[in-house]
Amino acid sequence: MIADGAMLIVDSVEPHVDCVLCSLASVLRVKRDTLAQSMGTDGTEIILPDAEGKQKYKGVLLDEVVRYCVEIGVTCTPMSTAIYIDTPDGQELILDEMELPEFEERYMKGREGILFGKGKFDGYHAVAWDGENILDPNGYKYQLVDNGLFTMEHFVWVVLSDGL
Repeated sequence: MIADGAMLIVDSVEPHVDCVLCSLASVLRVKRDTLAQSMGTDGTEIILPDAEGKQKYKGVLLDEVVRYCVEIGVTCTPMSTAIYIDTPDGQELILDEMELPEFEERYMKGREGILFGKGKFDGYHAVAWDGENILDPNGYKYQLVDNGLFTMEHFVWVVLSDGL
């Protein structure tokens, strides 16, 4: 299920719904439809028919990415710039937070993966990370810090080989 070659942008077929699928396809270097068939989902299943816009679709979730990677023998490690706990009253207590430039330098540079966060135009969004640049399924390539288009919340480092 993993192909060779450089990472390329895998364009979204269903904008604002299949960004996780397209981002994982970029990292694995496979076609979107091939990956959707292998995973058994493309994220476009309607689970909340009365909801508006993209909220009615299932999408592809972080846990599905992790499970799928385990199934195909690929290691992935979800990470966040903040380490926090949920308090009994439902608040988040941040125990440690790293500025994005330092996090990128220490944990992301040279490592491929998927970034989960907020897109400027479509709320919750996922993009591929080639170790230096963002490859956005909306057809854009840009830098991580101060890009104005995407704010990262989580990085999922996907290890395609024994490169630990």
